[in-house]
Amino acid sequence: MNSLNANGTDLAYESSGEETDEAILLISGLGTQMIRWRSSFCGMLAKQGYRVIRFDNRDAGRSADFSHLGLPGYSSLMRQVTAGSRPNVPYTLADMANDAIGLLDALSIRQAHIVGRSM
Repeated sequence: MNSLNANGTDLAYESSGEETDEAILLISGLGTQMIRWRSSFCGMLAKQGYRVIRFDNRDAGRSADFSHLGLPGYSSLMRQVTAGSRPNVPYTLADMANDAIGLLDALSIRQAHIVGRSM
């Protein structure tokens, strides 16, 4: 397993297949580790001529842990949303999307097929 800094966050990832092959980025659901994408599935895709990248989202697996920032309280979140304010949260789905883009950028991948589950 490898690790790199993308979007200011340390992300753990694995890559299989040839670096020159068309890329597929596999994104797991919230709180789910990259190993949810089975090695046999990744191997099958690699044998079909794809470079397969799977990674742990922030706060999952071996990527950066944000638990020190605490969990926002549900009632506080609802008050903020109801008031039309942006909730005060440690990170957003947009941050997580930027992590994925940062990972591809760090791996010098200009375009990729994106496959996700959940979220």
